[in-house]
Amino acid sequence: MYQNTQALDKSQDIKFTQVSNYHFAAKENFCPVFLQELPQVVREYFICFPNNQTDLPHALLGFQQNTNQYVSEDGSWQAEYIPAYIRRYPFILAKKEDSAQGEKN
Repeated sequence: MYQNTQALDKSQDIKFTQVSNYHFAAKENFCPVFLQELPQVVREYFICFPNNQTDLPHALLGFQQNTNQYVSEDGSWQAEYIPAYIRRYPFILAKKEDSAQGEKN
């Protein structure tokens, strides 16, 4: 989902609009869950702890690879709560790569 990330600049005139079509997440079978949203997520999703670098719990969205049972044919989300990882798309937090040696982020 977040394959081609690009840094945003403060001077860019960018606005965020609420997503209503979630086809972009139709092949995501799990997503990271932030600890702050865990109380909402556990009400509607199975939680798993994949063996990866994030150490974050993940919401299980589908039982088979490349399937998301929460995205309907028309692209609507089939749960009341939408995890932040999905909800904030196409934006993601990332570390800025240093452009010069010794530069701090």
